[in-house]
Amino acid sequence: MRPGTDPQQYDDLVKGIADTFTLSDVGIMRGAWTAITEAMPQIAYVARRDGKSPDEIAQATGYTSSRIAQFIRQEKQRAAAAPLTQYTFRVDVMDADGEWTNREVGEE
Repeated sequence: MRPGTDPQQYDDLVKGIADTFTLSDVGIMRGAWTAITEAMPQIAYVARRDGKSPDEIAQATGYTSSRIAQFIRQEKQRAAAAPLTQYTFRVDVMDADGEWTNREVGEE
């Protein structure tokens, strides 16, 4: 329960959930929460990259600002450690006579 929340509203919410959710619903929600927890460093990093402050991200997600900052640092470290991807390419050009000519092949 968040600070300042009316205890009766909280009790009503819990009762509504208990009366509505099936065991299957709970399993689905727990799975979704696990996935969100795993993705949170990336979610926080993208939000920060898009101009949101750690305080704004924290307020929107219910995490503390320090936890958001930790998520962002964690994702920066993960991204820095990720191997670069190598691409192979080929460029073909159509000549005036309609024939394709291999112009360039390489790796980046």
